Amino acid sequence: ERIHQGLGSIGVRLFDFGGAPSPANFLIYTIPPGSSEGVHLHNVVDRSLGAFDEYYYILEGTGVMPIDDRLVAVSPGDHVHTPMGVRHGIENRGPGTLRVFLTYINRASYDGRP
Repeated sequence: ERIHQGLGSIGVRLFDFGGAPSPANFLIYTIPPGSSEGVHLHNVVDRSLGAFDEYYYILEGTGVMPIDDRLVAVSPGDHVHTPMGVRHGIENRGPGTLRVFLTYINRASYDGRP
């Protein structure tokens, strides 16, 4: 599955909790070498990609995350928060599989107040 116009195909395992409503959503990406989740942006103005804060936890492998105008190297045990309004993605540049546990929190009702 191509995610956010990224390179190659990414395996996605979504934890849907049997359809029960939840404020947070969980999934696991399995990203082969050379594949990526494309760089994208979540915000409250254009909600076509959802209004989410995201938390990436690296389970296995190595990669890089474009975050705004910088590249952040990631490896097992790293965790990266990408708040709503920040351009981000993740790419596997390593020789093996990159596995990522992703938590995303729906901020659709966010009203701009802290």
